[in-house]
Amino acid sequence: MIAGVLHTSSARAQFGSPQAPLAGFPDKIDFSQLNHATVSSEEEPAADGTDQPPQVIAKPLAKPADPMLAYLRNKLVQQPQHSDSWRLLGRVYQRSHQLLDAKQQYLKAIELDPQNIAAHHDLGELLAATGEPAAALLHFQQVLILGPATEQAQQVAARGITAPGNNQHELKQHPIPSAHKPWTLPAGPHPDDSSIPVLPAGFQVKTFDGSDDLEEEIEDLESLSSEPQSRWRGYWDVGLLYNSNISLTPISRELLASEAAGFQALFSPDTEWSLLQRERLRSGPLLRGFFNLNESQNRDFNLSSFQPGLFLETDFARHGIDWIGRTEYVYSIDSFAGERTADRHAMQLSATGILPSLDVLYVYFAASQADFVDDGSNPDVTSLDGPLFTLGASRFFQIQRSYFTAYSFGADVEHAATRGQDFQYSGIGAHGSFTLQLSPKWDSIFDGGLGYRDYSQFTGEVPRNETIYRVGARLSYHWSHRWRTTLSASYERFASDNVQFDTDRLEAGLVSSWLF
Repeated sequence: MIAGVLHTSSARAQFGSPQAPLAGFPDKIDFSQLNHATVSSEEEPAADGTDQPPQVIAKPLAKPADPMLAYLRNKLVQQPQHSDSWRLLGRVYQRSHQLLDAKQQYLKAIELDPQNIAAHHDLGELLAATGEPAAALLHFQQVLILGPATEQAQQVAARGITAPGNNQHELKQHPIPSAHKPWTLPAGPHPDDSSIPVLPAGFQVKTFDGSDDLEEEIEDLESLSSEPQSRWRGYWDVGLLYNSNISLTPISRELLASEAAGFQALFSPDTEWSLLQRERLRSGPLLRGFFNLNESQNRDFNLSSFQPGLFLETDFARHGIDWIGRTEYVYSIDSFAGERTADRHAMQLSATGILPSLDVLYVYFAASQADFVDDGSNPDVTSLDGPLFTLGASRFFQIQRSYFTAYSFGADVEHAATRGQDFQYSGIGAHGSFTLQLSPKWDSIFDGGLGYRDYSQFTGEVPRNETIYRVGARLSYHWSHRWRTTLSASYERFASDNVQFDTDRLEAGLVSSWLF
């Protein structure tokens, strides 16, 4: 988001050539093979020596800090008949190279819904990659039978695979069975397993674009994934920063060049309580805030921002995407050095989507109204009062390429319709980041943003239009999946032809973050 007000979210593997048929695949399918398709695994014989179906011994789950994994497991506890959640869980296990567990989840998805095209495709990919081309072909051809116009069918056809004759009849006569084994969720998290990367949620120096909104939604997803799901959710930051321009605070609409610099202690709590909690619905009060304490010569910039509010959150599915829809209202009371500076009302509508690829999509619209105590000598020119409207979207990608584990990008547009002409603007911006997983405990995030604000009603002789640049880097150590410490540095440049508003900010320091 490109604004003078800093908003948090409260205002806020294939195989083979794709062009060639799979080697060793038969010309016709014998559907009776489907009744014998099994998954090789470690098995534990029945204690009484009888020929009972073996119980699959699931390996320890991957790194406990993977919120996608915990989110899906929690959802399956609540909705065990949801076929596509089993499929997505299989993708998580496949990504972590736990192939046996991945196969089991895909088979469970197909058992619950034999028409699940994506599950047939994903299982076919896995079987092909693990040296079972005949079994893979059976599922690939089911994709062509069930959904000849789907994207998955196009991918199968690109391999040179075609649907067999009279398949619809044969499919009805030979439905895809389960693996004839009891279905249970794989074992819970093991603290020493680090095969799955962490979604990077950590300290974010408040920025003048929408990158902090995306990160806070990822943090919310982490807190939603607890088992059993707690009524309390929170994310707290405590730290010490050096700030080269302390006048640029998270509530200021006025970007002025400043010589004030120094160290700041900060505390930023974000807590919610689900007073109402149902299977797909959560609602209750929230309390956020931002507080800093400066050196004695800068104590006039000591900020206290209390932000109570209410939220309503619901889960739903559309077009194969699991969504978390959210509405929230926040009332903010902002003070400098104990003196009340402004009141703000903010309403935000947002949706966080978990895509079939396990990427995260976040879209939002926010509207806020600010009422500052001091309107200046000529309110029609200098008043900061008025509404701000913001629309944005971001996407978070999870990948597995050596140390490069994730990246994101997003864009925002906004308009500030302040009473004072000098502070009315329209803005647009883009931001992005990428994550390096250096070790099971260490990760590093590099991010940046670029934006532009047009102050078309500015009354001064020299235009104050601003181009905003931002770069940042963070190095985090994860003490546990709920506690991390981050060394952070960021630089923001507000470039304007008007020297009064041409300024920049450097922030660097150490912050600890707790998720609960």
